[in-house]
Amino acid sequence: MTLHEYWVVCAAHSLMRNGTEVCTTRTCHTCTIRRGRPPQLWRSGGVVASGLDNIDLFLAPSQFVKDKVEEFLPQIPIEVLPNFLPDRPVVDAPREDFFLIVARLEYLKGVQTVIPLFRDTGRPLKIAGDGDYAAELRKLAAGAPNIEFLGRVPSAELSTLYRRACAVIIPSICHETFGLVILEALQQGTPVYASNYGALPGIIDQTRGGRVFHSIEELAKMLDGELTVQADLSAFQSRVHLQRYLDLIASLRSDQKSHAHA
Repeated sequence: MTLHEYWVVCAAHSLMRNGTEVCTTRTCHTCTIRRGRPPQLWRSGGVVASGLDNIDLFLAPSQFVKDKVEEFLPQIPIEVLPNFLPDRPVVDAPREDFFLIVARLEYLKGVQTVIPLFRDTGRPLKIAGDGDYAAELRKLAAGAPNIEFLGRVPSAELSTLYRRACAVIIPSICHETFGLVILEALQQGTPVYASNYGALPGIIDQTRGGRVFHSIEELAKMLDGELTVQADLSAFQSRVHLQRYLDLIASLRSDQKSHAHA
């Protein structure tokens, strides 16, 4: 089972308490009610634990996910297997003077935290994506012609958009399990400014593809400088992912045969 989200430890799947802040204290019943979901009382009855016993191995897309899930379920077997980046050519397109956000437009993606910064500075910002929070974000950006909402952008067109941008910003305020947008931007040679949540700092560190900010004030100072990168994406190639996956399967089979003969 791949841990693409936190379902095994969080009824809301996101480790966001009340949908507004990262979870630091377990208030699961009140949290689910406030988010419009019925309390999942069956979670406290051992159903999840007994079900997890039937899974030979859990795959975490990042070290952060492994560490976070092990805080709640230290007994389950987890290995890190990073997501991979589909092979795409570098687009032949000129750089332009705009920053780019590519995200689902939901509160936890943190786009609302950077819109006031761009309103104040007048820097061009393009936002690609859509979601339940889109209307609120458009209201927040009303009257700022430098902030453009592109809506849903087809996957085939994203590479060109990444290539044209001077930098990509990922302002998430949730425990991101991975950061595919980081890899997609770096594939086109575009640097990334990412918040310090979830797996994002680890991927920035591993790829050397940008900078991590801990506050909007810190991001504002970063944007005043110039950022260029020579990213290393070798660990996120599809062939590396597949070989690691097959190695894990082989190891599991070997262990099962050893136990069978013991």
